[in-house]
Amino acid sequence: MKIVKHNWLFWSLLCLDTAVVVIHLLGQDVYGFFRLDGEQNLNSLFAGLKFLSIGALTLMQFFILQKIDENIIKRIVWLLVTVSFVYLGLDEMAALHERIGFVLNNLRGATDAEGASFNWIVYYAPLILVALLVYARFIALTLKEHRPAAMYMSAGILLFMTGLGVEVVSARIVYPRGIMSGDFTLYFASVLIEETAELVGATCFLVGVWKSFTKSFQQNLVWKKT
Repeated sequence: MKIVKHNWLFWSLLCLDTAVVVIHLLGQDVYGFFRLDGEQNLNSLFAGLKFLSIGALTLMQFFILQKIDENIIKRIVWLLVTVSFVYLGLDEMAALHERIGFVLNNLRGATDAEGASFNWIVYYAPLILVALLVYARFIALTLKEHRPAAMYMSAGILLFMTGLGVEVVSARIVYPRGIMSGDFTLYFASVLIEETAELVGATCFLVGVWKSFTKSFQQNLVWKKT
């Protein structure tokens, strides 16, 4: 019970993640709103809210760092993380990456190519690399001040990359060998793994940011008295 008490946010969000996955498994054939692989549905709304929550917390932390005149590099890193997760939240709710991918496909005349809907991975590759470098620096800075928070963040990034990796495999193997041949078994399995990894990854990262923010807030309450 002590573990649950000190990690109440993690366990609460994990229960909600589990509920979203279970609802997908039980109701996907009847209610499209509950499908994990759909857009603008329960899954995207829940994940989007978690990403935006991360963005809100990191933005508040950025203002605290501004107030106490913290190192400029540290402030920039927190601000970049804020921007990235605000974008991810909006992207999750509006499927921006796929819409931008379709636009770029049209410009390249690649709309009819096999697996064209996955081309956004290629278009976004440079941004993904930059984001990973920013997150690595972000976690390294957090590790110096709050090791448990950094561990949660690291788990979140690992799960995000797992989800992305599964999508890459889907583009190269599952789509051409499964969906195109009429066998959806591999596709449904890949969706379950990918979306679950993203959901739990967002939970881990959010918990890590929450722990880091609350510690910083408590330590720096003194500036409110000056």
